[in-house]
Amino acid sequence: MSAVRNNPKRETILAALAKSDVVSGAEISASLGVTRAAVWKQINALRAEGYAIPGDPRSGYRLLAEGERAYEASLLRAFGDDGRRVVFYRATGSTNTDLKELAAAGAPAGTICVAESQSGGRGRRGRSFASPAGGAYFSLLLRPDLALSEVSALTGAVAVAVARVLEEMTGLSVGIKWVNDLWLNSKKAVGPNSTASLQRSSAKGDASPTGRL
Repeated sequence: MSAVRNNPKRETILAALAKSDVVSGAEISASLGVTRAAVWKQINALRAEGYAIPGDPRSGYRLLAEGERAYEASLLRAFGDDGRRVVFYRATGSTNTDLKELAAAGAPAGTICVAESQSGGRGRRGRSFASPAGGAYFSLLLRPDLALSEVSALTGAVAVAVARVLEEMTGLSVGIKWVNDLWLNSKKAVGPNSTASLQRSSAKGDASPTGRL
């Protein structure tokens, strides 16, 4: 797990940098309630962890998708600009397990857990899911107001949605081996899966599309 995830101030700084092209030290200082010197110290700590964060005395700081943390930075910029929380791990047991813990602690809908590799990835019916480095493994928290009878359709709906997005992005034909295996060029590319926790008469769950592209 990235050390940033155990440091709320650094996570807040990353979230702010993900939302804007440039963020001034004064803005960060005000949002955290700390001095500019304290902000500078936290920025340097993030740089030491591999984040590319250039600074300009006149404008402020930027988060670039470059260097050791290029993959994470690109995800933060892609998903963080709409205010959703992105939690990134270099390696973890299971993003689904991580997200369940965040959900139980009150994380909002739209929260995403992303990992470069998993040691305990799981597919449908608890089957082991190989998750070596080089893939894109993530879980997305949804809090839909659904009846129990509707929850079972969620995995198939996610598979169809992901297939459509991949076709739009690549121009290639994506096949679905029902219910949740997506195939590209005769190889499995993605395996969306979903789990749910129930509250009273509604279902609140996390969908975890995971796969190796």
